[in-house]
Amino acid sequence: MAHRHLTDDEIQSFLDGNLSQADIVGHLQTCEYCQYQLKQYQQLYIELAHDKGFNLSTDFARRVISRLQTEPSRSLMQRLWDVSIWVVGLLAGVVTSFYFIDLKLVSKEISEALSSLGTLNSAMLSVFKTFDKSLNLNIPQLAIAGFVLMLILAIDHFILHRIRNLRSSFS
Repeated sequence: MAHRHLTDDEIQSFLDGNLSQADIVGHLQTCEYCQYQLKQYQQLYIELAHDKGFNLSTDFARRVISRLQTEPSRSLMQRLWDVSIWVVGLLAGVVTSFYFIDLKLVSKEISEALSSLGTLNSAMLSVFKTFDKSLNLNIPQLAIAGFVLMLILAIDHFILHRIRNLRSSFS
């Protein structure tokens, strides 16, 4: 033990009476650093023995919990509103994606792939041709409508959020 200093755990175990005293005492007689550490821990033990601690008041927990802001429970209409926001956002994303994708090229590629399969190709080809002709949507108008709806939704959300904050500050 003369080659290294005692660890904090070893000094504390020595003070608690859990270590062999012969090895520790032999080291402490020659090592000034460990003597200093031992004196520091002895002083700490004395101070802790004299510490009376403190008691919290009986209503401490209630007072702390009452100061915490709780999130108000959300009504069914608010939850449905949130779901509708997600649906509108998803639809706006799909519409925007269709705006940037050439559907005629996609349907042509699918038709060629199906025709190369050799089975049910004529029926599937006619379905895709019908699908391609029936997609006479005005994609830019749909994208603009989706964007306007999202903008209205964001403005509405911020206004309602401010109203809730004002109500909670007055209550």
